[in-house]
Amino acid sequence: MSRRPRVLLVLPCNKGAKIGNYFVGHAWRVALKALRECGIRRYVMLAAVDCIPFKMSLGDCVVLETEMDRVKGYDVYPSYDERVVDGLTDCIERGLRRVLPLFDIIYVVLNVPLYQVCVKKALSRIKSDKIVYVEPGDNRPGKFAQFVKRVVRRIARELLMPVTAYF
Repeated sequence: MSRRPRVLLVLPCNKGAKIGNYFVGHAWRVALKALRECGIRRYVMLAAVDCIPFKMSLGDCVVLETEMDRVKGYDVYPSYDERVVDGLTDCIERGLRRVLPLFDIIYVVLNVPLYQVCVKKALSRIKSDKIVYVEPGDNRPGKFAQFVKRVVRRIARELLMPVTAYF
């Protein structure tokens, strides 16, 4: 008997960081609803790429849904600034390396240009086939939320595929 893989879905942070609850953000609500509708919520944990830990020296920049208290009380918007790319990339890389052993596969789906640039740089250093970066074609919030839903459906298809034994 095989077990289902442990999956991490990494989304951008949102204003919910201030109250310690990313689930108030639209993309997070869409992802959670889709995970439940697809019947895979128990296999998938959510996380955020967040610049708050970088700006406030609060650890690495990948915040698991179980760690949201780490950013509670802070409100920092990730506007693109070439001067912070290297530092934020390092912070994201540390976070991805920290969570990598905890999951069988990690999907990263972001619509924030600064985060997209930094994650791509971090992934080029990590070189792990366990991390799947899925870039949306359209970064606008409504289109991004639809894209997140499609990614969740993709994860569901991959998770729910029957396990085939080879002899």
